[in-house]
Amino acid sequence: MNSPVNNRVEHLKQGVRAFTLVEMMVALAVFTLVILMTVGTQIYATRVYTLAATKLSATSTARAALNDVRDQIREGQIVNIGNYIASGPDPDATNFTPITDGNLQEGNALVIYPSSSDRSTFTIMYLQPGTGTNFAMTSSASTNYLILEAYKSGQLTASNDVANFITNQIVFTATDYTGTNILTNNVNNRVIQVSLFFSQWEFPIAFIGSNGFNAYDYYRVQTRVTRRLVN
Repeated sequence: MNSPVNNRVEHLKQGVRAFTLVEMMVALAVFTLVILMTVGTQIYATRVYTLAATKLSATSTARAALNDVRDQIREGQIVNIGNYIASGPDPDATNFTPITDGNLQEGNALVIYPSSSDRSTFTIMYLQPGTGTNFAMTSSASTNYLILEAYKSGQLTASNDVANFITNQIVFTATDYTGTNILTNNVNNRVIQVSLFFSQWEFPIAFIGSNGFNAYDYYRVQTRVTRRLVN
């Protein structure tokens, strides 16, 4: 027969509960795994956001440039494709040479006249050669700038950088209505094709490798537009 004291001791022993060493190690391992997965997900999400932000920035800039070019072409009565060679620290529109008949209508510059009778008021867009890249380091890669200049009565009234970090040399091409055949003469119903190839630094907040070239991505944006007005 058990005494009251023995019954009390047995009752106290039965009421004690605690984690074993194995249970604590399993719980710690699960908790560590959850923390590592959360941190990894956050890092991955940050990288995806950075990549998406860079791509959206590049494409939005390109689209804004093409919209500007499109509006200028639609409002013009005379559109001439040619080549522009910048000379001196203060180049002007006299450096534009239109493509003559018999040659492929493609070049790095475009002149738009809003009136067929006034040749002193016009808009010119041309590719300005440049050197370097869009990150601060010495590099052999080169990019160009698309410049828009507006003239009124022979005087320069506006000058803007429409787009930068462009890698192609031929920006403007005149084609037929199908957009596949490049014209060799200045016909009235031609279609102006605008092509921009961009070299965009993929990681704007980080540097990868010894020279950074592996951090670049490339984009191509094209559009076709024709004049709304007729001669």
